[in-house]
Amino acid sequence: MMGQYGGSAFLLIYILCVVFLAIPAIASEWALGRELRMGPLQIYRKLHGSRLGNFFGIILFVTVLVTDSYYVMVIGNVAQSAYFSAFIGFSEESIPEFTNMINSTNWKLLFGILILGSSLFVLRRGVIKGIERVSGVFIPVFVIVIIFLVGYTLTLDGAIQNLLVFLKPDFSLIGPKELYAAIGQAFFSVGLGGTFFIIYGSYMKSKESLLGNAIITGFADTGAALLAGLFIVPALLVFGLEMDQGPNLLFSTLPHLFSVIPYGRLIGTLFLSILILVAFLSHLASMEYMISTITDLKGIRLSRNKIIWIVGVVLGLLMIPSAIYPSLIGVLDLIFGSGMQVFGSGLAIVTICMLVGKVTMLKQIFGKNPKSWHHLYFFWTAYVIPLVLGIILISYIISLFY
Repeated sequence: MMGQYGGSAFLLIYILCVVFLAIPAIASEWALGRELRMGPLQIYRKLHGSRLGNFFGIILFVTVLVTDSYYVMVIGNVAQSAYFSAFIGFSEESIPEFTNMINSTNWKLLFGILILGSSLFVLRRGVIKGIERVSGVFIPVFVIVIIFLVGYTLTLDGAIQNLLVFLKPDFSLIGPKELYAAIGQAFFSVGLGGTFFIIYGSYMKSKESLLGNAIITGFADTGAALLAGLFIVPALLVFGLEMDQGPNLLFSTLPHLFSVIPYGRLIGTLFLSILILVAFLSHLASMEYMISTITDLKGIRLSRNKIIWIVGVVLGLLMIPSAIYPSLIGVLDLIFGSGMQVFGSGLAIVTICMLVGKVTMLKQIFGKNPKSWHHLYFFWTAYVIPLVLGIILISYIISLFY
């Protein structure tokens, strides 16, 4: 995203979006889920009425379903890359073989199905025994490996000097498209969208600090992204490789990097492996949301395990178009991964602030006895954030025609 949308200027705007937009949005979605102890569909039906609530619920369900269908394929592609790095290794001679493999529909579907099957196994264990325990293993492994990789990269000749030059922002590169991309990525990265966090909020204990946990979540997610950037960016600059290829960077530029960097086979395998782990956790959150939403539908009397298998089969079918037409992923991500998830989070913010109410919202986030600055926080969340999101979205749409 940095390489495609303005370099370090994009990075600074992204961090500002996380701090001033995403973190309050996380706390708001958690507050909505914890206050009502329901899933998103039930909440929207209860507060917006049956007809409008069902409409919002269907839109958000389709958003997550479509997003996850191509996201599984992306994770599968990363798994292909890790497999190739570990058992064959990237070199100038082997990269054409890797390119053929990564472009093969059959290979894509095979690894996509393996990822999907692994998630079905974890989800059958439930939120606590499944998702929490997997997270408890994956996240520490990610932190240990990525810190090692960053330390390794920064020892390369010229790495720090090139990084310092890159970090000088050029804000002339920033326009409506870049702002839209920064907000969309900030919301997508942490998992906002009026869906996942509402469900997780419904599980949270009443004494847990929502704003404190939101700050930890926002900075931890951004910190992970920055650590990955501190590994990738200096290495690409040292070896003179381009950063502006967008999504293709992962499957075209990085293999070339791993083919020339010292100990590239080990480094590449470690990095791609931890990338699978953290991406897998996002996929689990999507699956849990879809399972919860179907469970909340009236007239549904299926067991959780049966719903898990139904969601798995539907996702498996929806994965096929993305496997056959990879260019479709970029289009779908722009619409569903960025735009619709920002819309969903905005909907959740408006719902908690306007329909649940100021008093309840502040009580959920800050506890009893609100202080004077808490009212300013409410004004920022209830009015400023939705307004900013709306302006950026409209500006981006207008920029498409001019």
